[in-house]
Amino acid sequence: MASQFETLKAKTVAWFWNTKDVVVEKVTAHPKSRGLTYKEHCAQALIYCWHSTTASCALMVHAFLPNLCQEYASKKVKKLDYMMEKRTVSLPDTPMVVMCTSSEDVASTSCHSRREHQNDE
Repeated sequence: MASQFETLKAKTVAWFWNTKDVVVEKVTAHPKSRGLTYKEHCAQALIYCWHSTTASCALMVHAFLPNLCQEYASKKVKKLDYMMEKRTVSLPDTPMVVMCTSSEDVASTSCHSRREHQNDE
């Protein structure tokens, strides 16, 4: 006679195999509606997550040291908005790509677009 555990195990395995296709269909429906595979959607979402995280970190630094990363987060959010609106992970050749630079004089530390920084050289 099968124990209750074995019965429960058998029911769980049967349920899983009967619902597997439904779960996969539900998980992949959103990426398909965007014209992406599951892996492409996952990569794109993680890139958006990275940009959001770096903007959040810059805001945290800026909260305590207002002279640092003065424009970094707002430019990063604009970049993220553009990427999400166009549903892309790449950017056009614009000054929206930003980097935080520091100078010897901490009071003058700010974030500049990469193009602006390159023009200084």
